[in-house]
Amino acid sequence: AQGDPLAELIQYGKEFNVEIVPWFEWGNIVPEKSALWQRNKTLGWEGFSENFHTVPAIRINPYKGKFEDFMAALLKEVVVRYGSKEIHICDNFAPHLQQGEAARALRGPQTFTAFMDRVTTPAIQAGARFSLSSQRHLNSLNEFSIDWSLWIKKGIVRWVYPQLYHVLESKTDQFNSEARAE
Repeated sequence: AQGDPLAELIQYGKEFNVEIVPWFEWGNIVPEKSALWQRNKTLGWEGFSENFHTVPAIRINPYKGKFEDFMAALLKEVVVRYGSKEIHICDNFAPHLQQGEAARALRGPQTFTAFMDRVTTPAIQAGARFSLSSQRHLNSLNEFSIDWSLWIKKGIVRWVYPQLYHVLESKTDQFNSEARAE
């Protein structure tokens, strides 16, 4: 479908026998001028401004304004409409500390695990599997409220891929230090 980048990528993938896996990077950040934000901010979505790679953006509080319903429907649409068998998500869906005391009170692995279970269930029931990019387990717990070992046990994700983004050490050294830390 011309003008639909995901449909075009999936079509190319089929032509070359390559599975295209949609990746929800920084899943709750939207451009400040986007129609998505403009339409939903009046419906109770809450967020704060930040620059994301120099683009003025809004980081949405995932617990406000039925964002959970929106995200669940979006993930299911990727499976039903586009036939995706896997969806990859970033570890940065959790509410950010800048969202104030309410967000701080809601942070925590139990609350966020329940949220992600509800968000991913419709897509899983439609036939998708999920994978997660994450940092070390302890860092994920403390910074992002993600207990990815629990997510694996509960079936929210099937795979966790370590983030080896740091440039101050070799990837081998970083992987080994992350493995030792676990």
